[in-house]
Amino acid sequence: MKKLLALTLGLLLLFSAACGNSGAANDASDASNVESTEPAGPVTLKFGESVKTEMFEFKPEFKGFAKELENAMDENYLTTKVKYPNLPDNPFLAGSSETMIYFSGTVSLIGDTKEDQMFELEGCEINFDDGYKFDVRAFAYGLNKSEKEEEERMSSMAAFKDSRNIPFKALSTEKTRTVRFATPVPKQLQTDTGKSLTITFKIEGVDYTYVIR
Repeated sequence: MKKLLALTLGLLLLFSAACGNSGAANDASDASNVESTEPAGPVTLKFGESVKTEMFEFKPEFKGFAKELENAMDENYLTTKVKYPNLPDNPFLAGSSETMIYFSGTVSLIGDTKEDQMFELEGCEINFDDGYKFDVRAFAYGLNKSEKEEEERMSSMAAFKDSRNIPFKALSTEKTRTVRFATPVPKQLQTDTGKSLTITFKIEGVDYTYVIR
């Protein structure tokens, strides 16, 4: 009788241990099914496509190359409509071995928010021939109506402001801002058309690469 009781207790202990291990295995399986909160990997896009986040839509446009861009921060800022060409102190007048590469685009507030929001461009880099890299030096956004009126009162008459951080008021009816950006680069980026050329924007920790060619 004692032997039978001992055998029964032994079997009960073995069954209990097996159930415990099965529960641990299930817990491990459940843990492996939890979605990762890490940001997505690099994304490759074509011009005409947008980057969309929870709050913003960013849509850039490649404009081309130029010897010189407008420096005055009016409506023609960072375009080829230059009022006074070849001024030696214009930072957007390319050197003899350089050219200006320039872009435009829009940033729109698309998320539902009751707070002011800030679009932040964490990085902006041009990559030529898969390895020659150039940071974009100038990035500006268009002022909205109330900001322009304030600038006019201060007699600066500015239409753009230099910054990669673009503010949006929660209750403003103006949900879209124009953006322009440019930088001097070696002429080879324009003339060596058989080599790759891309621009990458880092937004909310994710790299978005647009292919120029």
